[in-house]
Amino acid sequence: MAGIGKPMKRTQYIGSGDVASFIDWFARKVGDQSVRHSYVDRRTQRRVVFDGLCSALDQYRWNGKSYDQNADDLDKLRSGLAKAMKIEDRKERDKSVCASCVEVMEWGRVAPRNKKWLFDNEDGLASTIANVCGILRSEDDDLSSFPVNMRFNAGMTKIYSLLVSAFIIYDSRVAAALGWFVVQWLRELDDPTLPEPLSFPWMPAKEAPNAGNPKKRDPSCGPYNFPRVNGSAAHARWNLRASWILAEALRKSKEACFYQKGDPLRWSYPDSVDGVGLRKSASAE
Repeated sequence: MAGIGKPMKRTQYIGSGDVASFIDWFARKVGDQSVRHSYVDRRTQRRVVFDGLCSALDQYRWNGKSYDQNADDLDKLRSGLAKAMKIEDRKERDKSVCASCVEVMEWGRVAPRNKKWLFDNEDGLASTIANVCGILRSEDDDLSSFPVNMRFNAGMTKIYSLLVSAFIIYDSRVAAALGWFVVQWLRELDDPTLPEPLSFPWMPAKEAPNAGNPKKRDPSCGPYNFPRVNGSAAHARWNLRASWILAEALRKSKEACFYQKGDPLRWSYPDSVDGVGLRKSASAE
């Protein structure tokens, strides 16, 4: 399967040659102003200019809200979901978990089809989600035990990002951005080969089939050909890898602006990494 490769444990993956090199490069980029980018906002037609990742953080907007405002919203969603998962009565637990998941989907603007799947699979939903959370916490991207019919997409990644520590949202925007950074790194090295462990698969954006100004989500360019995500297990696997990379890059750039936030990767970063795994965030208990 394109872009998959052999399974790896977290320490093995982030310590491998190309991945370790990219992490060091990215850790430097987090704190400087060398990453510059601009785009035209589709709604306001205003050109937005980023002079480094800290500038992007300052200008972050989602649902018309800032990073800090969204962090408050996500804390409430995380708390509600975590409480629902602890309800003793199974039917009530499934019902509450389903309702909490729908709220997350609405926050992420991915509700319609995901809501239908959640309602159709409400019976046993809490147990299914708990099972996947256990797999995602295993510090190993061998997902051979991943449930065959489990839905894992741009919507469900938002659910698991609230329940699993150090697990980021991996949707079409994030996948495209990570691919873009990998391309910049390779260009600086003058290396025409895309390493398989960094070939982050992309997914199409949610938009009308004949959009006049289609959103770009495929970071492929020149000799760098990124695969399209293929299946739920593959999506979850690359979600893990992306999470491991960003967590390690942040660990190496503690002087950067992201550490001025209480939740630099939208989870409580541990004081230390013990070589086995990252400590669970209290908010994800």
